[in-house]
Amino acid sequence: MAATDHTSETLTKILDRVRALGPDLRKRALAAERAGRLPDETIADLDATGAFDIGSPAEFGGYELTVRQQLDVVSEVSKWDGSCGWTVWVGASTNWIPAGSGAHVVEEVFGPAWVGPRVAASSHFPASKGRAQRVEGGWTISGGPWTFGSDSLWAPFTNLGCIADDGDGPYLVGVQVPRDELRFLDDWQVAGMRATGSVSITLAEDQLFVPEHRGVDFRHVVGGSLDNGLKGALWKAPSLGWAFSLMAGMSIGLAQGALDRFLERAAGRPLRGTTYKNQLEAPLTHLMLTEVHSKDPLSDVADPRQRR
Repeated sequence: MAATDHTSETLTKILDRVRALGPDLRKRALAAERAGRLPDETIADLDATGAFDIGSPAEFGGYELTVRQQLDVVSEVSKWDGSCGWTVWVGASTNWIPAGSGAHVVEEVFGPAWVGPRVAASSHFPASKGRAQRVEGGWTISGGPWTFGSDSLWAPFTNLGCIADDGDGPYLVGVQVPRDELRFLDDWQVAGMRATGSVSITLAEDQLFVPEHRGVDFRHVVGGSLDNGLKGALWKAPSLGWAFSLMAGMSIGLAQGALDRFLERAAGRPLRGTTYKNQLEAPLTHLMLTEVHSKDPLSDVADPRQRR
């Protein structure tokens, strides 16, 4: 998808806002890591930059940036805080699930005003413990827990992977469930990026009735075979290719952030065992930075400190 002048201008504005917010994200990172979730203040601040709208439909006020432009935003956010970058990545790359679920689900997800990510997803491709059974007017879902529910703490809906069997063999159903029908487990005890809050999820009750339009055969979701009413080129992008290509932005951003911190700390510090009073003046540092720059896929300037 080629970038238009309109989306390029939008991208510049979002990146400028993220850079202005970046120092605050970095200051809050340790407390968020210890708490096991990003604070609501950070979610609201990220929303104000436009980061959660980069992959949302234009018909509902979203920016609908190209996948390449979305990667730039994910990278910039990740440069300041990896957990924030992960949350923005999920917020953008999960939008293909409601988009593949038909116009009714699209309206429910993107129509109302909301601060933060619009949808989360859990347990679609691992062996799901969720079960869905067709009943009159919809589905009854049960089972769980559903794992790795990134963004579910902040999104109004989470799409749960459930196994159904109508008699011809099991198949996967994506079931859109409102946030107030879910319970979140405190089981995301990882080393690093705890603040993503990628917890496991259970239902508030043993069983839940879900209207028919909120349960969609996942083959239709992945294949994009249902009419969603969206006209943009983004919705023609391969769904998993969009999601996993965008995922690379976190690694890129984290590496850029580490490099920036090194340059900040190295300035004016001596290099032990040498006569250099400033590490940035040492040939060894120049050689190292040259190697780093040659491997940086997003850099187009010689000095990383000159990035804008």
